[in-house]
Amino acid sequence: ATTVAAGGIGAWLFLEYEAAVPFLVPGRHTVELKKPGSYLVWNDYRTVFQGRSYDEAKHLPTGARISVIDKASGRELAVGSQSGATSSTANTESVAVAQFSIAQPGSYDIVVQGSFPPRVMSVGRNFIFQLAGGLFGAMALVFAGYSAALGIAGWVFLKREEAARIAARAQA
Repeated sequence: ATTVAAGGIGAWLFLEYEAAVPFLVPGRHTVELKKPGSYLVWNDYRTVFQGRSYDEAKHLPTGARISVIDKASGRELAVGSQSGATSSTANTESVAVAQFSIAQPGSYDIVVQGSFPPRVMSVGRNFIFQLAGGLFGAMALVFAGYSAALGIAGWVFLKREEAARIAARAQA
């Protein structure tokens, strides 16, 4: 049962995952963000976008500035720096460069300013803690389930042995 439950956690993580939305910078790009929470801005330094291959530096160019604007209110959101998170897929290598949070779904403008050649960036939900929590939770669930199964099997074995000894004494 715990293995099935752990599989359910894996399925839930798979269904919750949303691919990051890529776009060219510098410039302004509107994204539709579907769920409240934390989002990451990724520097897709090695990727293919709209039929063109990009192989840029892992770090953003000096002077690059990232801002996020809630289109409904026109309010600029707080954008914090983010480093360390990396992502690799079949054709994209990315590093997180900024993070922001939204309180409600809607349209948001991602504005990247600077004087540098076009490069690809993307925005996606900060899935790192959810993924780590789900994986550790599934492992803990499986460990607890198999530990309980071993404990029950041991208890049943001891009870059967005790019953066999009692039956042997009764026949003697």
